[in-house]
Amino acid sequence: MSVTFRCPDSPQFMTDCEWCKEARYYKKYQSALDGAWIEEGQELTEEEWGRITCDPYCNGSYLEGEAPEVNFSNYNARGVLSLLGLSNLYGELPPEDLSEILRRIDIINTNCEWRERLVEEPRTEIGEKGARVFYGGNTDAQTLRRIAELRKVFEYAAQHGTRVSWD
Repeated sequence: MSVTFRCPDSPQFMTDCEWCKEARYYKKYQSALDGAWIEEGQELTEEEWGRITCDPYCNGSYLEGEAPEVNFSNYNARGVLSLLGLSNLYGELPPEDLSEILRRIDIINTNCEWRERLVEEPRTEIGEKGARVFYGGNTDAQTLRRIAELRKVFEYAAQHGTRVSWD
């Protein structure tokens, strides 16, 4: 599971699916290897190649937002949200609350004592029946990097007067 921070009201535009481009390339390459184009007339036209997609549910393009987005695991999102004084793994902030969040981010960047509680050594837990769970740990540098990425989302929203949501 993960939590994505985004500006849902930002402008969006259609962009080509990169996976579809790779799927077309692979199918052309595989067809050539299989000798499927030895005879004249067996090749697909560019229009037919353009209809090949990476997935039956993909139409070859998708909506992409102009605003930056950032995605964290639930565990990391919970830590960052707690530093910001927010508690739920889903929520929304209106434009008028963004200046307070940006002020908190400035404090977090300069106050390593706040960030200390998120620093954690890597560890492994073994369950009753032998199942292992690995925890990767968290360094102060990783927390600062997450805060910097999150700042981009909040700054964009503040500059464009849009809300920020996460879920």
